[in-house]
Amino acid sequence: MTSAETWRVNWFPIEKCIEFIEATGIDCFAPAIGTAHGMYSTEPVINFDRVKEITTRKAVPIVLHGGTGLSEDTFRRLIQNGCAKVNISTKLRCNLRTVFGRTSRASRRSMIRSKLIKSGSARR
Repeated sequence: MTSAETWRVNWFPIEKCIEFIEATGIDCFAPAIGTAHGMYSTEPVINFDRVKEITTRKAVPIVLHGGTGLSEDTFRRLIQNGCAKVNISTKLRCNLRTVFGRTSRASRRSMIRSKLIKSGSARR
């Protein structure tokens, strides 16, 4: 059994998801749908029907974790099915690391020091 298949076997049933949403009164919900945090080595298999079924049964915005690397078509389909918040933190951090990699160590220290002084956090 692949890791993706193992995850699917262990997903909470839709009925349990709905019970959780109702019991907690949460404002949004991030169910397992086939995505994961980080960079993908292969294209994830996303369960669009699971998103649709949850939002059809309970009007709650769905949060997507693991959006980095997904196609525009995948985002569109998820949004059409009720996904209201997309997390792409890995991509943002990779871009930040690239930018910082292009600057010298002294330049980075100067920039950080400048930010700390403006916020009043740096020792003088």
